[in-house]
Amino acid sequence: MNRFLATGVIAITIFAAPLQAPEAHEPVDPASIDVRHAYATLLGLDLEGEEPVTDGETDVYRSSPDSAQAPRLVTRLEVSGNACLVRTTSALQSPGGWAVLSLTRVDLRKVEHAVAYASVDDLIAEHNPLAPADPGARQMVLEGRGLSCTTRISLDGASRGAASACEDRLDISMIDDQQAARVRAALELMGRKCGIEAVVR
Repeated sequence: MNRFLATGVIAITIFAAPLQAPEAHEPVDPASIDVRHAYATLLGLDLEGEEPVTDGETDVYRSSPDSAQAPRLVTRLEVSGNACLVRTTSALQSPGGWAVLSLTRVDLRKVEHAVAYASVDDLIAEHNPLAPADPGARQMVLEGRGLSCTTRISLDGASRGAASACEDRLDISMIDDQQAARVRAALELMGRKCGIEAVVR
């Protein structure tokens, strides 16, 4: 089986099935479209304004690269059981190369602190911090212990198993006023649902 067929089979299998089956006694309700769209905004999946492929419970986003040599990214977003917890499964592949699969879990209940900045330079220097709701914010940082955890698996066969790591922060970039407004609306919605005082105060 060649690398492209193998990649396609594995990617289809992952995107067609939930990441983890819930326990039988756990109530599982599909998240509302507003919640799923909020996560897509916070995770930067809707930057190009493309509508996802959806089955009413999960959404699949595909990148639209300008160059034929640019990597392709497909991401499946799933929110179920708890609106404050999102799981994504992504496949990233460069032309002629093996795909890398990433399984990520973000738990907004772990957010303890939120800060915004007017530019990338201010973010890097941690200069002139702003409130998350400030209209001038163009960079946002959510912080909390183990906020985002990712497992990466390369399909090239040379890698030794999966590599897992957790991050204590989630960085959100806003390239224009329209996106900044979507990010603020997404944070307001999820802040209320998850009781995140850092973004609702």
